[in-house]
Amino acid sequence: PETAGPEVVRAYQRISTATIGHVIDGHAMDPGLQLVAGGGLVAGPAVTVRTAGRDSTVCHKALDLTEPGDVIVIDRDGDGRYACWGEMMSLAAKLKGAAAVIVDGAVTDITALRAIGLPVFARSRSPLATQLLGQAGSINTVVRCGGLTVAPGALVVADEDGVLVLDGAEAE
Repeated sequence: PETAGPEVVRAYQRISTATIGHVIDGHAMDPGLQLVAGGGLVAGPAVTVRTAGRDSTVCHKALDLTEPGDVIVIDRDGDGRYACWGEMMSLAAKLKGAAAVIVDGAVTDITALRAIGLPVFARSRSPLATQLLGQAGSINTVVRCGGLTVAPGALVVADEDGVLVLDGAEAE
């Protein structure tokens, strides 16, 4: 996917979302998505995932495609009952060098997520976990997350104030 250049990404890694929010409008995800683990300011290209219900197979496959600095953005298609992200996924993402994970749905293993330290944003928490069912899902397609359309490679900037999404041209 087309992404902002590395120098642009590095520049955004030094600008808080609140500062950016003074000069843009309409690029913020729903404030219902909250930081549940980790912290600090992150900026990186989106690896987009769509999965629904009890199947999280594509979340695991997306880790194979994740590069250092990527932000994994997960569209749960409105599902808030089953957590598609937890301790092992965060550990694997951190080892791959992911910058953060944004889940428009539930996550689990909150204590472990906090210990791992990878920034994870989510709409809710649930003890009910997904499984590897291999039924459906997509990776690096346009998704809806936090009320925004997110294209693969879009620049995601996130901190404790919220999550912003900019396409490559807007970011520059």
